[in-house]
Amino acid sequence: MDIRKFNIDSVLSDAIKNITEKSGDNQNFVIFDSIGTILWSGDDFNQIIDYESSELTSYNINEFVHDEDISNTKIAFEHINAKNLITNFENRIRSKNGKYLWFSWAIISTPNEKKVVGIYQNITIQKEIEKEFFHQQVKYKNVFENLPMGIAITDSSGHILETNETARQIFEIPAGKKLKRSLNHRRWPVVSPNGSTILPRNFTLLQALKKKESLKGLEFGLQRESDTVWLEVMATPIPIEGYGLAVGFRDISERKNAEDRISYMAYYDELTGLPRKKFFIEKVEVMLDEALRHDNKVGVIALDIDNFKYLNESFGHNFGDLFLKAVADIIKGSIRNFDLVSREGGDEYMIALPDLDNEADAAIVCESIQSALAKPIQIEKYSAFTSVSMGIAIFPQDGTDPESLLKNADNALHQVKKVGKNTYGYFTQSLQILVKERLEIENNLRLAITLRQFELYYQPKFRIVDGSYCGMEALIRWRHPERGMVSPNDFIPIAEETGLIVPIGEWVMEESIHQFSEIKNLVSRDFQVSLNLSTKQFKHESLLSNLEKYMNINQIAARNLEIEITESALMENVTQAIEILDKVRALGISITIDDFGSGYSSLGYLKKLPVQTVKIDKSFIQDLETNEDSKAIVRAVTSLGHNLGLKVVAEGAETSEQCSLLSDMDVDIIQGFYYAKPMPFDEVMKFLKSHKSD
Repeated sequence: MDIRKFNIDSVLSDAIKNITEKSGDNQNFVIFDSIGTILWSGDDFNQIIDYESSELTSYNINEFVHDEDISNTKIAFEHINAKNLITNFENRIRSKNGKYLWFSWAIISTPNEKKVVGIYQNITIQKEIEKEFFHQQVKYKNVFENLPMGIAITDSSGHILETNETARQIFEIPAGKKLKRSLNHRRWPVVSPNGSTILPRNFTLLQALKKKESLKGLEFGLQRESDTVWLEVMATPIPIEGYGLAVGFRDISERKNAEDRISYMAYYDELTGLPRKKFFIEKVEVMLDEALRHDNKVGVIALDIDNFKYLNESFGHNFGDLFLKAVADIIKGSIRNFDLVSREGGDEYMIALPDLDNEADAAIVCESIQSALAKPIQIEKYSAFTSVSMGIAIFPQDGTDPESLLKNADNALHQVKKVGKNTYGYFTQSLQILVKERLEIENNLRLAITLRQFELYYQPKFRIVDGSYCGMEALIRWRHPERGMVSPNDFIPIAEETGLIVPIGEWVMEESIHQFSEIKNLVSRDFQVSLNLSTKQFKHESLLSNLEKYMNINQIAARNLEIEITESALMENVTQAIEILDKVRALGISITIDDFGSGYSSLGYLKKLPVQTVKIDKSFIQDLETNEDSKAIVRAVTSLGHNLGLKVVAEGAETSEQCSLLSDMDVDIIQGFYYAKPMPFDEVMKFLKSHKSD
């Protein structure tokens, strides 16, 4: 009620009348003197603040008023005394329980009686609602302003009404500036994820505004002057008259850059910048389609750098990386502009040759690459020489899809490297037969491991000085249910290439140690069983633990075990080899270098290796009677071994003359058919029992 519409004299007259005649009824006014002393209060006011009338009368109102409101209460009374007008104000009054309640006052002066009538309204609930509403507004504003996502509010026409701080940063809007633009306004070009420009009429946000639809997952880029910022956009209609959309913008530039980086890495080799296999295959598919339409051929070359790992280990990986980049540049400079060269990793490259008239054109490219690589490659202060081996597959006869062409080119490469390096060769039907047989052996080999189709044969070793046996070498054999005995020469290389040699080698270790435990009472204390280790098994992390495990299970002394590792396997990484051999030797197990002399010159490393025995490669023993060079090598190795305190073993002795020559050269131990062929375990038992009884 607006009390200013009432006649003051009438109000005061009624008030006085109510006081005198109906003092017990509730009244919504209080009578004060001119300075605010309470002269009378009605039951309603008393109940609200929980005081008796006697507890209020003669007390100034400011004794109950909140400290923050005393000043404006005093000013209100001063104002009414000075101008004799209706004065409005609000204050908080303390109830008896100490809680402050809000009141809205309109005070009126009675000049003749010098009294002031205060008409009040309890507005505590309204004030609490206002306070909560204010807090909600502040909270909303803080959340709105500080969200890491940009927010823009539009009207129903798409004009931007409000933006938060993040949005202003994204769109480079100065603080305090009011936007007078719509969603259709373009300060910068807008691009889609595929790079195309999005025209205003096609902008999805405007379509969402028009249809009053929600939107999520929209991505676009703003091509600002200094950079491109990528945004993920969400929008929802605002169900208030006159409003349009609430639009959220999340800066996803970092994610997009990471995606672009990942995409680049998926398609391009980071080191050389060449396309990777995925990109290569996609492009070759296009080449094959073109070749079909024009009845042309497509060549695919698998290229491998000869002996790269030795260069890499000798000069370091940084040098190796620079070398790979240089080779990539040389290859690119040796092919046609529309040919494609790719690298997936390591020292292997792939080359696609579209639009070939005949198979011989691929050979021309190979020879061009060989010619370019015949010159020294300058890396830092070094001049390095290299050569490459290449395998060629031709579409359509060698494959009708990129994968089969790559596979067959790789098969041709492997065949080339077996024959010799620094050359190239074509995939052929005869090679296809070999590949098929190899795949069949690989599959059967996996089955053989599960079905335990392997057997161990043992070949004894004899001291040349007295002909007594001193050990035996464990040799694996594969008894296939259909093929019969499969030669180790046929399956061991495949097992090594596929990694199956590791579980096979572990089986040999477990079985040979177990079988030795059954014969240890038939042999001398220093009798040794020799185990051949492949390169992969030698470097495998479980080697030492497996050796210890099987020796403990079978209660075999370490002195009765000997491992044989080839010279070439040791020379792959001499430092690593020495570290592993030291650990093996610490277990008390003896070490032999197998096939010594068949690799490259390693005499300088021999004194560094913790070995006890060298076994001369059998290729030098087989022609010992007729080849003076073989005699010289055997004599030199024997002398060197003895000077280093090593025992020398000759394997492959098959004639009495060979054995006589080896004896004259002071070889310590002989292993060969002349003394004994490899034999299964049951025959070993008979052999040992018969010799023990002699």
